[in-house]
Amino acid sequence: MISSTGYFFAGMTRLAYFFVIAEIATAFAILIDVIGRSAYIRKTALFGGMSSAYGFSEAVNNLGTITGVTIGIFLSRFVDPYFLFLVVPPTTLVTAWIFYALLPPHQQMVAPTVTTNIPILQRCRRYLVEAIGAIKNWNIQTRALLLLLLLCSSLLSIGMFIFPIHFFAEGAGTDKVFLAFGLSALPFVFSTYLGSFADRWKHRALLVGLASSALTLFILSFVSSVAAQLICIFLLSLALILTQLTIEGLVTRGIKPDEYGLLSSFVENMKALGPLVGPISIGFLVTTLGMPLSFQLLGGVVMVVLISAGYFCLQKPNL
Repeated sequence: MISSTGYFFAGMTRLAYFFVIAEIATAFAILIDVIGRSAYIRKTALFGGMSSAYGFSEAVNNLGTITGVTIGIFLSRFVDPYFLFLVVPPTTLVTAWIFYALLPPHQQMVAPTVTTNIPILQRCRRYLVEAIGAIKNWNIQTRALLLLLLLCSSLLSIGMFIFPIHFFAEGAGTDKVFLAFGLSALPFVFSTYLGSFADRWKHRALLVGLASSALTLFILSFVSSVAAQLICIFLLSLALILTQLTIEGLVTRGIKPDEYGLLSSFVENMKALGPLVGPISIGFLVTTLGMPLSFQLLGGVVMVVLISAGYFCLQKPNL
């Protein structure tokens, strides 16, 4: 409700301060929701269908995002954009009512036991120590896969940030900008099928995703036509999403169920850091080395990861 209130006052006053407050509140709310949803999926999904469950969640979530952005772009041509902010509070109330109506009847909510006489900073310190202790017990493969998840989410910024900015700077037109972003986000709609492929082939799906990502990056460094670049953006996003879903299934199978909440927070943090790290690091490479050499370098990095993952798969053929 804090974010809805911020959007409402942003629409009423047209002040950017309220918009910033609303965006920050929305980011925290989405993070809490995603971590809780991810932990719930890990606890309830079939052990052999983890990636499919994550894929279905990603498909529904991103289909809603794409639909919302499309409707917003269409309505902004006829309605004052600030007026659209005023629609957020009633939409939020209707959504909350729908969720409340869908709850099972007579469901008793049991609050977790919390020792209230312990200061909040001390409790946070205790939780942090417990989390660090649990992470230390994770095997090296799990930690490496989480870092690989950060790499994949960073590379997704090529289609969602680098090329839209490039097309805009080159004067290619706003249609090319939106098309690049749309083609980069479109593969998320097929996440359910990519997750099924990941569940069936497990670590081999990881190798397919990495090999396809490296190959697409190398091809992208040599093509110059806008049509070919847009096709490569779509294929790169498809390969990276397959890799991400495979990683989510693999790390879940290697973690104890009572650590699913901690794992979910780490997975979502890695995926959230990518849109921050990617544009900065890849943008610096493109500015310094140019697009062709930057994509070749990134393709080489993915190839090194592919070789390392292939060696691990030979050591653990029954993963």
